[in-house]
Amino acid sequence: MNRHDPQLGVFIRKHASAAALHCDVALLCVLGDYGQKKLIDVEEKEEYNIRSFVIYFRKFNSSISFLNTFINFLRYIKANNAGLKAIEKKFGRHDITHAYIMLRPAIVAWWLKLTRGIPFVISEQWSGYATGKFSNKNSFSKKMYRYIFGKADAVTAVS
Repeated sequence: MNRHDPQLGVFIRKHASAAALHCDVALLCVLGDYGQKKLIDVEEKEEYNIRSFVIYFRKFNSSISFLNTFINFLRYIKANNAGLKAIEKKFGRHDITHAYIMLRPAIVAWWLKLTRGIPFVISEQWSGYATGKFSNKNSFSKKMYRYIFGKADAVTAVS
């Protein structure tokens, strides 16, 4: 599905392909790339009966970790906006957002619910909730996870 790892996104692509048998589906995947020349690069393709929009953003890399996180989050949001505009141009406004995994995709979905009234569903597959890794996250992250999960219109767990 993407130029760096053909396995990344296979699981959600199968879900999207199944849903595409019953409705129009557009898949948006946003990925950072340290070696990319352009700030934002949009790839659109038709595969497995779904239209995929893979948006790459140039990752920022400095010796200041917090700065990297902040700038890369802003670039991630900008890349999502580019992808959503491409989808809207092709299909019109979408009816529901399916955020696959926490946290960044779910934050975008929550923002779309707040600003556009678009409901969202979260599918989560991380085993860290069961293995105790979630408990090692900082308190801000834990609160964000709980808050966003609570704002979703539905949550599914994928094994």
